[in-house]
Amino acid sequence: KVYKLLSNGEFELYAGNGNSGYEDGSRLEAEFYRPRSILFDKDNNLIVGDLYNTALRKIGSDGIVSTLVGGDRVLSSFNFTGRNGYKDEAKPFWIGRLAKDDIGNIYTSEYFSVGKFDLSGYYKTIAGKPGYNYDGYVDGSALDARFLYSTAIVPLQEDSLLIWDDSAGKLRRLSNGYVETISGADGFGYHDGNIKNARYGGFSASILLKSGEILVMDVMNYTLRVLD
Repeated sequence: KVYKLLSNGEFELYAGNGNSGYEDGSRLEAEFYRPRSILFDKDNNLIVGDLYNTALRKIGSDGIVSTLVGGDRVLSSFNFTGRNGYKDEAKPFWIGRLAKDDIGNIYTSEYFSVGKFDLSGYYKTIAGKPGYNYDGYVDGSALDARFLYSTAIVPLQEDSLLIWDDSAGKLRRLSNGYVETISGADGFGYHDGNIKNARYGGFSASILLKSGEILVMDVMNYTLRVLD
């Protein structure tokens, strides 16, 4: 289900009939399978990352739920390869977090990879490898890089992102087609200071502030931290 927080502090059901499934249609009759992240697109439609349906869904201003890409449920990450393309061709992996750049492109964190849904409706993997990661933690050219568990994404500009790699305890940067680690010492923990030597516990959400600082929720340390 998707809920709406009202101005009086109460929650109102906004979409979903309560069943775990996959069904487009009117928002209160539609079915989702663990909706994990939401954001508004440039036209103020509500976009939903539907995790186990491996789908990007749209709740339009007309109250209709439709699928933008995906929808073929993936039960196992092993031997999954993903597929680029438009609505009927594209096959993303489990969509965890969403982010939007200033142009309106939508980025998806998918555990071991990062995808992009552009303004033309085309979806593609832009970093990492969809499906299970057998290769560990690797920096390098975008599609050769490997993530242990990509979570929160912070767009800096088109195709330039900060990517929090939860299971590595590190902050990665995608820029000019290359992924590099910019923050996080080896191992988990809690340590402030120089970004290279900082230690983290795990990441839930992150945003770019108007000041240029990066705010991140370090969930395992129960802290809200800032990178300047």
